Amino acid sequence: MLKSLTSSIAKHKENNGLIMELKFCILREIGRNICKAINARRFKMYLAHPDKKDELLEFDPMSSTDEQSVKCHNIFNGVFDAFFDEYLDNTTSKMFNGNSDISYGKIRGTKEDDSVLIHSILCSDYKNIEGFLEFKKPKIDGSFSDMDEALVDSYLVWGELSIHYSDMCFNLERQNDLSHFL
Repeated sequence: MLKSLTSSIAKHKENNGLIMELKFCILREIGRNICKAINARRFKMYLAHPDKKDELLEFDPMSSTDEQSVKCHNIFNGVFDAFFDEYLDNTTSKMFNGNSDISYGKIRGTKEDDSVLIHSILCSDYKNIEGFLEFKKPKIDGSFSDMDEALVDSYLVWGELSIHYSDMCFNLERQNDLSHFL
């Protein structure tokens, strides 16, 4: 995957939105792999809009349409962490049977007919949240476990390394082009 990322960077090095596009592609592929690993049926990605601080993009990569459905949500004053906390509160209030397990940036429990696992995506400073993944599977398939959370953690760490590597290669390529120009 890192080889294809590097070749993609070489092809699109003039594209300003490249890093966001790569981040989306990496997270989409990681989300699909996580779904297989934890036996989830669906997942959604929520990412902060790269240009508009007051918008959140909701992606449904497993949509049945040809294009992934993308919805925009408004974030009050651009404070994504507050939106995420409110989302967790709303989701938690819909959970029942005392099955919810909440820790910072993660929630696991049952909602209506689904088991739900929500995991935050941290910024590179590891202090602020820039997005989150929501995984669902039918309640009859069982609930998510600590092992499922650990799998999501490890996949996201790998994804962060991939994004960092992509960014680094992109910057090195630009510096190389500049040095050849000078």
